[in-house]
Amino acid sequence: MKKFNPISFPSVITLVLLMMCLPLLSSGQANFAQATYKINEQCGLKSTEAYHVMKDSKNNLWICSDMGLVRYDGFNATSFTTKNGLPSNVVFQSYEDPFGRIWALSIRKELYYIENDSIHPYIYNSLLDTLLDNDEYLFKRILIDKDSTVYFSNAFNGTFSIDKNGNYQVYSESISKFEIIEIDGKFLLSCWNKKGLVNFNIQSKNNYTHNIIDSLSLNLPSDISNLNIDPELNTLEGLILIGGKVISLPSTTILATNVTALEKIPYTTEYWISKNNYTYRAEFSNNKLIPILNSDINQNLYVSSIYADKDGNTWFSTLEEGIIYLPEYKVHHLSNASGNKIEDEVLDFCINKDQIILSFKNHILDVNSNQRYPSDHSKLVFKNNHLFISNLWRIDNHFELEKYPKNTQFVNHARDIYVDGNEFFATTSYIHRTNTVNLEYDTVLFRRDLIRFISQVARYRNELYCSSKNKLYKVINDSVELIYDFSNKEITDLLVYQDRLLISTKNFGIYQYDGRQTKHFLNKKNGLNNENVNVMAKSANNRYLYIGCFKGLEIYDHFTSKCISISKNQGLTDLKVNKLEEAEGILYIATEKGFYKISYHDIRNLSKINSSNEIHPEVTNLRVDTENYKNLISLPTDAQVLSISFQIKDLKNWFNKRYQYQINEGEWINILSPEIVLTNPQKRLKINLRYYMSNNTWSDSVVLIEGSIREPFYTSVWFFVILLFFLAFAVFLVMKGINSNKIRKLEKENEMLSYQQRMQNARMKPHFIFNVLNSIYSFILFNENKNAANYLLKFSALMRSVLENSSDEKVKISDEVKLLENYLELENLRHDNSFQYDIKIHNTDKFLEIPSLMIQPFVENAIVHGLNHDDKNSRIQVDIEKINDQIIEVKIFNTGKISAEIAEKLHQSTEKNAVGITRSRLKNYNNLNTYEQYKMEIENVYNGTLIKLFIPIL
Repeated sequence: MKKFNPISFPSVITLVLLMMCLPLLSSGQANFAQATYKINEQCGLKSTEAYHVMKDSKNNLWICSDMGLVRYDGFNATSFTTKNGLPSNVVFQSYEDPFGRIWALSIRKELYYIENDSIHPYIYNSLLDTLLDNDEYLFKRILIDKDSTVYFSNAFNGTFSIDKNGNYQVYSESISKFEIIEIDGKFLLSCWNKKGLVNFNIQSKNNYTHNIIDSLSLNLPSDISNLNIDPELNTLEGLILIGGKVISLPSTTILATNVTALEKIPYTTEYWISKNNYTYRAEFSNNKLIPILNSDINQNLYVSSIYADKDGNTWFSTLEEGIIYLPEYKVHHLSNASGNKIEDEVLDFCINKDQIILSFKNHILDVNSNQRYPSDHSKLVFKNNHLFISNLWRIDNHFELEKYPKNTQFVNHARDIYVDGNEFFATTSYIHRTNTVNLEYDTVLFRRDLIRFISQVARYRNELYCSSKNKLYKVINDSVELIYDFSNKEITDLLVYQDRLLISTKNFGIYQYDGRQTKHFLNKKNGLNNENVNVMAKSANNRYLYIGCFKGLEIYDHFTSKCISISKNQGLTDLKVNKLEEAEGILYIATEKGFYKISYHDIRNLSKINSSNEIHPEVTNLRVDTENYKNLISLPTDAQVLSISFQIKDLKNWFNKRYQYQINEGEWINILSPEIVLTNPQKRLKINLRYYMSNNTWSDSVVLIEGSIREPFYTSVWFFVILLFFLAFAVFLVMKGINSNKIRKLEKENEMLSYQQRMQNARMKPHFIFNVLNSIYSFILFNENKNAANYLLKFSALMRSVLENSSDEKVKISDEVKLLENYLELENLRHDNSFQYDIKIHNTDKFLEIPSLMIQPFVENAIVHGLNHDDKNSRIQVDIEKINDQIIEVKIFNTGKISAEIAEKLHQSTEKNAVGITRSRLKNYNNLNTYEQYKMEIENVYNGTLIKLFIPIL
């Protein structure tokens, strides 16, 4: 082992010892603020000047702005403006009535509501026109009861109601006063003002305590949404916002002034308060609002309204940056000394108790002291009171070195630094080991010829492993052993977790090596949402595996074997994660746009949500065409369109909201809103539902609705079976007719060809008959009467066979053989017995019938073109054999070889001669019987010519 040299820089690892065993000096604490997410133009908003935000019963956000009313479901933004039918694009407030309709309260006096994505005017807008004095109003409130009575209030005109029949009633005509009017347990704020300053009064049906407060301004915000009834004391209680003043009821104590927004946090005694461009949480105790330390957000933003749901999520509408979303489980981002979020890329970091040191592209930052030090893509390790820094370039300037903390040690550039106990390993083209106690170092692997590029290193079961770009090795005595070749998969990190060596890759997830084999550990098939992994870390108790991806952070829970995602829903956008480290119950995250942290407690809570993965959907409406129904059984038989609206009360996912439903265990179908629309619903209907949770995993599926409905016959299976049968039968008849016509046509063609061949053979060739008669005449002339008589008998037998067979389509094999024998004998006599011939029938019934006159033309060609009549050894051999139940094979062999020209003529013979007619007849037989086996072949064998005929058995 070598010692660090405080002055020189060794060529392998250069370390400069400035001062040892002195703690890093720091001042102050790291400034972390709760991370939020903005809903602005990038999410589909047309304007970031937002006046009001609320969430409806279907978990959609409704955002009021100067560019219309926007519905945001966490995935899509839908705008409603004057182009869609609103009277004005300036909408100050929205309201959901008991029927799920969203009312837009614009600057104009007319009322409009949104239903089924369409804008509808209030039926009694003309009556409003007569009741209201001016055309435009800043102050406007509305309340609608279950009987569709509209209670309406605005400045200068007081409060009145209009029932569904158009009857109206005036509630308030007093001058210069705010009033709270109670209607069926709900409250409406009324205002009448003609003098600038107004009083405040409470009226109710149940004679609640009346209180009067002077000097409230109509131009400042008012909100009574946090008001409740105390049934025991018969009074109103809670905090209300009237004219910019927070008032406690029933005491009517003013707790704050110049407030722009007030919202109670459900299930707590805490409130969100925004005033003077400053938003914070405060606890209501002893009739006082006590600010909660470090709860402030949204500095320098004017918050116009706040909405907090029962799940702990909060939305803030602002006049400058749209909607600010604060999730339940909080990721905190690091801010600089000025309070601004750090958004530069953090390449590496190290933690020493409360001290945080970050590495950027061109500098290192001590977060606590806000001190910067020059560097270049540095890797950091803090161990045993020493800060070890690996720079891309060596720092030689003494002045620059003096700027660093005194216990800093430098090493040359390393691609990765791996800490194991009191040692750390740095990888370049070598692997260097450093003892952080005595500062001795050595080289573990020095063989550049083995691995040119070492990227990662890890110790697993007391063995050292390293990786190149796509290969995993084990280091053995200054050499390496290849463990696994990942081919085109690039390795990004190594980590020992749950007694296995994990290997992360780009785009292919995480692999594991257990000492024997390498296989997949996490990918999309078993729950990993993002397979493009950059870095890994693990929790102190070895339960969680932290997975930093090139877009976002995922956490694997060993207890549940499931992955959860930390994303926009928790305040962490989809960023590339460069490093992860857990320290003192906090997970720290270095990303391409800043530095974050999240507590182990919040991670465990997210894991609990993921492990339960239960939902409780509720069907809110069942509609067929235009009518509502209670259940599936009551649906009509002619149901065309079935609409099922549902609600999931614990839905928290706001930035990737999706649902999936499944019909009768079929494929999962994606929808973006809680409504399922089916056309021509099936008789048996079972719909399963699941939704995309805030941790980016699908919930367990549950049955949303199940039952039977009567099915129209024309949509039933039997209808389609019968229809298919008739269609198939019709096709069968058409095809049968086509085939019958085709067969009749082929039969006629075959009959014609057969007739032509019979005529061809019946008339024989003139020169053949002349030669026969001439031979008989020679025998008579030379008194060879016996030979003449024999020749004449053979000729007459041949002519009789030809004439008899000419009238028949088919002939017995025995009769065809007799014809061939007579013909061959006559030809042999005519040629002075110049050749020998033989006809054999092999294993074939001679009474089988074949097409007539098919063989003779080829025997004639063998005699005429194949034999050498000067050669006394010339021979013709005819073999007839049954191949199968359809084919007779006829072999005609002659000892002579025919010329190529004659062979070509035989192949190209037309229907003008007997050979061509025979070939056409064979082709027709093939078409008639759908066989491709009736044919003629010519072969030149070593001692002659062989013609093969494959003819049908009839």
